[in-house]
Amino acid sequence: MRGLSQLLGVPPEKLRPVLRLGLVYGAVGGAVAVGDATVQGLFVARAGADRLPEVLFARAIISPALAFAYARLARPRAPRRVLAVLLGLASAGALTGRYLSDLGDTGVLSAYVIHEVLASLVTVHWGVYLLHNLRGDDALRGTPAIYAAARLGAAVAGIGLVPLVAQAGASVGFYAAASCFAAAALAAVFGHSPAPAAAAPPEPTDIVGISGAESDEEEAPRPSSFPGERSRGMHLVLASPLVGALAVATAVMVFVRFALRYQQQALLEGVDEHDLVTLLALYTAGANTIGVGIQLGLLGRFLTRFGLATTNLFYAGAVIIAQVVLILAPGVPAALGARFADSELKHAIKTPLSSLFYQAFSPADRGPARAFVLGVVSPAAQILGAVGLAGAIAGADLTTVAYVGLGATALFAVATVALNRSYERTKRRDRLRPEG
Repeated sequence: MRGLSQLLGVPPEKLRPVLRLGLVYGAVGGAVAVGDATVQGLFVARAGADRLPEVLFARAIISPALAFAYARLARPRAPRRVLAVLLGLASAGALTGRYLSDLGDTGVLSAYVIHEVLASLVTVHWGVYLLHNLRGDDALRGTPAIYAAARLGAAVAGIGLVPLVAQAGASVGFYAAASCFAAAALAAVFGHSPAPAAAAPPEPTDIVGISGAESDEEEAPRPSSFPGERSRGMHLVLASPLVGALAVATAVMVFVRFALRYQQQALLEGVDEHDLVTLLALYTAGANTIGVGIQLGLLGRFLTRFGLATTNLFYAGAVIIAQVVLILAPGVPAALGARFADSELKHAIKTPLSSLFYQAFSPADRGPARAFVLGVVSPAAQILGAVGLAGAIAGADLTTVAYVGLGATALFAVATVALNRSYERTKRRDRLRPEG
């Protein structure tokens, strides 16, 4: 155990809760990964990529409403119980998706939306649950290992899905996802140990910045930010150029990711659904293994050597490269490369970096800034992006959409440079929170 403790960077006496939380989140990571491969593979094969804007629009409408309800209902309840309920709902959602998948194109589309919305809600609450169980320095030491466990769980689940699909068909992934969600719920309930009585937990932005929490359109604001801090965040836009820069970069990134997702799904349409789910399962295994290496082996070194602003440019460069490859060599390899840039690379690099930018604000302004950018700008950008993508699909071919995507990636690079400069100016004005 001492060797494992040294490998994970966790004191031996704190290893047990970290391993327990890693087991729970590993099961969650496996469930989400299997669900992603199954529902997206069936969606592309049966409904087609041209219906993707319907998924994105429905998710953009439903997710904020559910997040608001979650914030109201979860606050007075124990995080462990809330997590168990959410995982139970996700498991039931996977089983519902299995039933819906037999009802034609619209059924598969509905299954896609249900999976994305419920998985996102689990991710939102996970940060609350984590900080309830690990406090202070324990959270800072244990969080990277716990999030790495989620990626390892996804990799293992991806490998395990391949023989299941060969034996029972592509839809078996729904049952696998439901089982993993249920296993995570049981581990959360019966593997529970009392939360340590300690000082106030660190800011969620600190934890996410170190761990690279998996989320959608950046990390959701914590429940306390609904809804009053959003209006305060709007006033911050006038007072702080950094809020405006974060808002623009977040909105443009939504457009870029939507374009990449549509193109990679369109290029995979010709693959048989069984082969496609198998391909996505194998991709999941490989991509998450690489993601662990990036998070634990490279990101910290890049931040130390190049700093936050320069490291932030790497992701902008990666999405430009992915888009150029889609234009020059469209095909399955290019589609998988775009998927990697849109998903695993974003979660491994961009999400933790974006969270670190919020540390430039004072503690009093940090919550309102996050609530405005992530609770107002991001949902609005998702709705506009879905509508814009639907219009582009209706009026242009895939090549034209690819060139529009290239323009969006170039704009994202410009927005990233502007964000970096605004961040550096804020640092020079001594508004960055002192470390330590």
